[in-house]
Amino acid sequence: MKLFIFCILISSFTFAQWQKVDLDVGTSNSMIKYNNNLFVGGKYKGFYISKDNGISWELSNSGINSNSFEAYSFLVQESLYACTNSGIYLFEVEKENWKQLNEFSSDALYINGDNIILGLNPSGLIYSVDNGISWHYDNENLFLDSKSIIRYKDYILAGSTSGLYKSLDSGKTWENVNSGSFLKLYNYEGKLYSSQHQNLFQSFDDGVTWESLFLSYYFSNDFVIYDDVFLASNYKKGILCKREIMPRWREANWGLDINSSRFLFIDETLIYTSNDNGLWQRPLNDFQLPELEIKDNYNFEAIAGEHFSSALYLGNHGYDTAFVSNIVSSNDLIKIKYESLIIPPDWSKYTSIDFFAEDIGETKTTITINTNTKKRVYKIDVVISVIPAEFYLKQNYPNPFNPFTIIEYSIPKSDHVRLLVYNSAGQVIKTLVDKKQIGGKHQVSFSSDGIASGVYYYQLLVNNIKETKKMVLIK
Repeated sequence: MKLFIFCILISSFTFAQWQKVDLDVGTSNSMIKYNNNLFVGGKYKGFYISKDNGISWELSNSGINSNSFEAYSFLVQESLYACTNSGIYLFEVEKENWKQLNEFSSDALYINGDNIILGLNPSGLIYSVDNGISWHYDNENLFLDSKSIIRYKDYILAGSTSGLYKSLDSGKTWENVNSGSFLKLYNYEGKLYSSQHQNLFQSFDDGVTWESLFLSYYFSNDFVIYDDVFLASNYKKGILCKREIMPRWREANWGLDINSSRFLFIDETLIYTSNDNGLWQRPLNDFQLPELEIKDNYNFEAIAGEHFSSALYLGNHGYDTAFVSNIVSSNDLIKIKYESLIIPPDWSKYTSIDFFAEDIGETKTTITINTNTKKRVYKIDVVISVIPAEFYLKQNYPNPFNPFTIIEYSIPKSDHVRLLVYNSAGQVIKTLVDKKQIGGKHQVSFSSDGIASGVYYYQLLVNNIKETKKMVLIK
């Protein structure tokens, strides 16, 4: 009899997930690093600053005059600026104070020397050419609700729900480039991206046309690229991730209490996001590797005399294809079925171990799983406890029989076994087994050649234990 056991194994590596930052910030809309300090803009709670790379945080509200304060975004342009519902603020480093520069409620800010452009909340694009002393607007674009202003090549782009606009004269006039809905613009190493309601797009012709990045979810809040990893935050789906060369986005929300995320911010080895319950962080390299689910040890039981097989499932919960180059057992008695595997993200495949349970006791092996990706190695310690079989003698099958029948029996340990066949007069007509056998299940075939129809008996004898059953031959 073949014993086959399925088991799902869990990773020997700590499976990384989002960790909540110990900061009572409530909902936060933005984060930035300036002068080696981290800043978070809280909703109704003001600014927070960390001077030790996010280990501890303190309130930074000196100079804030509003009781219903909300920070929308940050900008570093030599100095640190913040767009809020009560105006633009400048952070004064020496005083650790926020200086209010104006009272315009603004979502977006662009600064280049004395040239400043503001995307007002709820709508309007205004500009200053004298470092904010006086402000002007383009009558034709007074109602643009721009939430993102960036420099791209030798001009300025502003995204709004009524289209993408371009300015060649520092924001004095704007021309329409595309009539779509542009919620946020990104310039990554000269490549132009945008979030547009239910998708992310990339343009190869300076914003005139756009190609989808296949993120068909409700409204992406933010978007970052780390090496070739694309990450997006989303109101409905939380954090989504994909490799640049792969079309499929995957959710990356392990550890988050709710799947509704706002900004994304990368600081060296960590990535941050926020939701309505606070600020969260996670190591960046989580999004670069395949992550196999494998447990570092496992215990099985097998019955003596039986063939044992167990399927070991390897689930890839990372963000790249896992190439398992070879799987090796340190004990030659325990065989590996599939020694190499290719496992795409979100897929599971299995190998199996095969073992014939002979000697009662423990049989051990270490299974080593080698991957080509980042040379990561996983190890599983496997212990198979071989337990004695029961003592029994089964009814032969078929019964009645002609011309042969199968007799199956089990012994609990290695011992001398006799299996005899008697006629109705009590005479031994056939010795089927007369030798030492290992513990476990056994079976023999009995042929009716040379004997007549009638009732016969077969008897199993092991030490002082015996059991007898009746069988019928019909020719």
